[in-house]
Amino acid sequence: MKKAIPVLLLLASMLSAGEKGADTNKPARFRIPHAFNFELGTKYNFSSTFKEMPAVGAFGAFEYAWQLSGFEGHRPAVYLGLPLRWHTMLSGSNAFGQSQILSYGFTIRHQLSTGRLRPFIAYNLLVNQFTPDALQTNLAGHPGRLMGHETKFDFGLELVGDKPAKGFAACGRLQISGSLTTFPSLTDPARSVWSLYASLGFWLL
Repeated sequence: MKKAIPVLLLLASMLSAGEKGADTNKPARFRIPHAFNFELGTKYNFSSTFKEMPAVGAFGAFEYAWQLSGFEGHRPAVYLGLPLRWHTMLSGSNAFGQSQILSYGFTIRHQLSTGRLRPFIAYNLLVNQFTPDALQTNLAGHPGRLMGHETKFDFGLELVGDKPAKGFAACGRLQISGSLTTFPSLTDPARSVWSLYASLGFWLL
């Protein structure tokens, strides 16, 4: 028994040394970078199957995004974003009056370079809640909201500032977009709207 005690002590010391070595070899925890986007712009509906549709509007947007690639800065970054937009469609005397649109969904944004000036393209899939002031003219007397699906493509340019050791880098953005929104219906033919956007944004990366 006395001879076994030194052997047990030796095994215990070897195990504790192995655990310490394993701790030092653990990889550092990696946190996925994220970004915040604030955007203001204008919208123009250049084609619509509605009887009357406001042509010009303004919108504000907020987006929270995660970076999916390009972490070391050696290749362009890709972001997955969750945008939330509020549109106000301005009109004069048509049947819709001043209408509102709430849209939300997701965005995939690809930067095309790694320099300070970065062109980008983006693809959006959005759900739209369209709330006209006067629905009776176009919905056969059934008041409520229209739910639609919007497919949107963005093209633009970002100017990226220097990123501090801690915190976010400021980034300005100029963007133009084109989209198709469809509003399906169980009782009436589906309606669609083609739109153009222009906006200025501010990113925190």
